[in-house]
Amino acid sequence: MNDSISSAQALEKQVWQLMKAGRPEEAAAACDQLNQAFPDYAAGWNTASRVAIGLNEPALAVQAAKHALLLEPGKPEFLLQKMASLAVYGDLDAANVIADEIATHRFETAYHASTCGVTMKRLQRHEDAEFHYLRAVGLNPNNPNYRFNLATVQRFMGKLEAASDNLDKAISLNPTDCEALLLRSGFRTYTEDD
Repeated sequence: MNDSISSAQALEKQVWQLMKAGRPEEAAAACDQLNQAFPDYAAGWNTASRVAIGLNEPALAVQAAKHALLLEPGKPEFLLQKMASLAVYGDLDAANVIADEIATHRFETAYHASTCGVTMKRLQRHEDAEFHYLRAVGLNPNNPNYRFNLATVQRFMGKLEAASDNLDKAISLNPTDCEALLLRSGFRTYTEDD
């Protein structure tokens, strides 16, 4: 790895540390610094898109995602970020064009698979959402959020037994998840003994 890429990655790591610390404005400034210093580092533009979404700046997110794809055309993770940005921006037609392209892509990380599932669900593409949520759960079966998201889409699709099983697993992983408990409560009739 050359020094330029190593330096870019170090700056990108700082961006994410600032985001995790709840300092999104500082993260955005660090991201600007990253992209000015390393304009050909595609991952930096993808990170800028993600930070822009976190700051509720979907137009900036779309532009940054487009820039990342100019540098690395067709990269599935960058296509995913552009699709998610377009969906948040409200350009559902353009988001669906990308969704068609990556609907059956098998992402290598649970984060990317789950993000794809979230966006597919937002686009009302429930079968595609289930496909990606299943992938996320397969890659990280102990994440209660992935289980919950899978259960919500399965419930919508009428797959109540599978949804109930995933809710049970989500609750066993996070017993204080009020949303999962509430959703599961609608799956059966309870008696006084329950």
